[in-house]
Amino acid sequence: MSGRVVRGRVVDAEGRPIEGVDVRLYRLDPAREGSTRSDHPVRTDADGRFEFGPSPETEAGVALGASPQVDQPFRSRQSCEIAAHGDTTIVLAPGAGVRVRAVDSMGAPLDASEWRVSLARDKIARADADRLRAVYERLVAVGVHAEDWESRLVAAGIDVTALRQHASAGGIGASNASVDRNGSAEFRGLVTGTFRVRLYRHLPGQSALASVDPECTAVESGDAEVVDGRLVLRGPATVVVRVAVDAA
Repeated sequence: MSGRVVRGRVVDAEGRPIEGVDVRLYRLDPAREGSTRSDHPVRTDADGRFEFGPSPETEAGVALGASPQVDQPFRSRQSCEIAAHGDTTIVLAPGAGVRVRAVDSMGAPLDASEWRVSLARDKIARADADRLRAVYERLVAVGVHAEDWESRLVAAGIDVTALRQHASAGGIGASNASVDRNGSAEFRGLVTGTFRVRLYRHLPGQSALASVDPECTAVESGDAEVVDGRLVLRGPATVVVRVAVDAA
């Protein structure tokens, strides 16, 4: 694939083009065996199209990743294989981005050199975890491969629709971002669901970050709400997190 022009489109589940998505081309890194690197992203046009010119080096393009803007209602897509011939189509599932404004008790932005924001997904219920483990064991038992996973799932007696619902709910994990000089942090392409909002602060003389619970989390705009201190995200939103600075 060396020297090849890589082009394609980014669309939603209905095949409609998505403008403004940042697409990255991941290439094999000749300096580090088994590693990849990416160049600056290319942004899709009004027809959802993107194009990467041929690489001047002897490395090959290996995968594509797509990251929507924070105000676009889509999930990020990583590790999309490049079509052997012709254009590559990247399909983005519904999702959301979040812009967090972190302020102190007086409403002033938090110091960008000290603070980070974390969105941590709530852990799935034990019953759901057990069910997913059982599904995984059955997949291993029947030797499912990516190219025919759906037919193998059906043959194994697994409810494909239910499995998709579990997959779309996301797993356990957290996304972290530093705040900028305006006290803002952006999280693109998240899976919708429930998140715990936390802040972390660099304390002088300490290597570890100190966890700080916010005084208040409120939705400023967008399709989200705060329930029992958790952020319930259904679409792109802007959230304000207020913290007492001396709490750290």
